[in-house]
Amino acid sequence: MGAIKSKVAEWASRFPEIKEMGTQVNPGVRLELAGVDVDSVIANANVNDNPGNQRALLKRLLAEEIGFTAHDGRMGADELTLVWRGSNGVLEIVVGKITDSDDLADHEFSPTDASLWRLVVSLPYHEGEFGPVEDANRMRSLRNLPGERPRTAAWIPAHLSAARFQDFRRLVTIDYALADARRFDTQYASHLNADNRARARTLLEGQRTSLTRMVKRALKQAYGLAEKKPTDVEPGHADHFEPLPDVPV
Repeated sequence: MGAIKSKVAEWASRFPEIKEMGTQVNPGVRLELAGVDVDSVIANANVNDNPGNQRALLKRLLAEEIGFTAHDGRMGADELTLVWRGSNGVLEIVVGKITDSDDLADHEFSPTDASLWRLVVSLPYHEGEFGPVEDANRMRSLRNLPGERPRTAAWIPAHLSAARFQDFRRLVTIDYALADARRFDTQYASHLNADNRARARTLLEGQRTSLTRMVKRALKQAYGLAEKKPTDVEPGHADHFEPLPDVPV
């Protein structure tokens, strides 16, 4: 049953006509034949699939799962309020390319308040030729710099598999296509009549839900929060935390 449910989820993420239904205990599937060319809408909206939008969506998905508030466009770190040993605390969170000093300069690895901890979260997909090994090497080079080590740790994920990264990119395109109703009607779906535009929006909203569910499951694996499956993440990376101070992880 689990294998069938996973296959249905994968189909639903690729074909908007397929809908997951039911519950975990009693799952089901529905086929909705609408006769609308949603792929042409996605092709028109594919301009939204760029590194900036990929990172913004990744940050939003991480914020939803971890519980911090993502401030898109704001400089500096985001903050996560948490309870630690019975007291309220604040953890600073920065999302970026750890291995790239142009993206995250050395000063980004220090909290704004020396009494706080900062968590630097790397990206779970390739931007260039770098991967988890290079992220870890950057942290080790920072650890060897003179002076006191700041209270900072890196969260280094495994990279998404090629299939899941394509799902993520499709989600970026669909999410931004649906974000602005006027732009959807006048740009991405302008070649459709009014009824078909409405059907296309409904189909894409369903596909966005399926893709979001699938991508979040893959992200949990990438960041070491769930058992890794080779269909979802690249194998071989298991050391997800690299602290700058000498603390056990």
